[in-house]
Amino acid sequence: MKKQKLGFFRKMYLVVTDFRTYPFIVKHEQFRKAFGYLITLVFLLAGVLACHTYLSFQKLISYVSDEYDTLIPEFEYENHQLHMHDSVYRKINANLFVVGDTDYTYQEFQKTPQYEELIAYDVVAFLNQDRFAIEANRELVYEIDFMNYPFSLDKNQLKDIVYQLRYDLKTKLTMFVVVYIASFVSYFLTVLSKLLFVTLVVAVMCSFRGIIIDFRNYMKIAIYAYTLPLIVDVVGTCIVGSGKSYVYYAIVLLTYVYIVYAIRAIRLDAFIMMLSKKNTMRQRPFDMDQEFDENQDTEEENIGENRMHDEDHLDGDDYHDKEE
Repeated sequence: MKKQKLGFFRKMYLVVTDFRTYPFIVKHEQFRKAFGYLITLVFLLAGVLACHTYLSFQKLISYVSDEYDTLIPEFEYENHQLHMHDSVYRKINANLFVVGDTDYTYQEFQKTPQYEELIAYDVVAFLNQDRFAIEANRELVYEIDFMNYPFSLDKNQLKDIVYQLRYDLKTKLTMFVVVYIASFVSYFLTVLSKLLFVTLVVAVMCSFRGIIIDFRNYMKIAIYAYTLPLIVDVVGTCIVGSGKSYVYYAIVLLTYVYIVYAIRAIRLDAFIMMLSKKNTMRQRPFDMDQEFDENQDTEEENIGENRMHDEDHLDGDDYHDKEE
């Protein structure tokens, strides 16, 4: 591949479809550009995740709003604490879940086995002793701390809050921004931690194949080899939800395949370069010998001409001596 400036989408297409791109990246691309590519990729994929999460969030709010009277039992609110007559654990669909349990505060509930079982859901709404909270992919995206309601909070007031989340444009826009920022930060940190592990795998596999380069180049290979697995991860989350084992194994397999073929392409490129250098070295002694022979012939010709010139000069001198 010739050295040229590649745009983001062109580069993303090439690293997914053409393994010959990887030797070019290792030799010519600076690490900061590869890291910039990673940030841009995560930024776009986090946007997709944020849209998916926000739509799921709106579905949850719509469901709670429509089924509010039957879903939320009677409760009392005093001393900044909520007490429900009955606990509520309701699965709305494969991605949404509602929890109403005032036997715990929100922080206490996070330490229970019930909370750990909710990892399979993208969006979960919690109504606990001290607050109403909504999590998206285990990140807190909205909360109402009951400490901010010192006087009273009844079922109708809580219903007004739910309606505001559903219909108020400013509240909805704020929610989307919060969801997007939370998605980007959490997803970037998750991807970065995974990439460090993938980089170590790349370094080990390269060393076994005799490719010794610096750590930044190992990480460049990992960043680009992880492009398609990241896309599959996001698409899988949006279609079937998070935490599915078959999506996880597909990502691991894709990552391994791209690492192997990227390393093969780099090794093949190095082998071709080595052969090219060897051919150059073989040709250079032959050319030097040929040039030496040509110079030697020219030198001999010059010596012969000089000798003939000297003989003619001597003959002329002898002729003049005889005349005298």
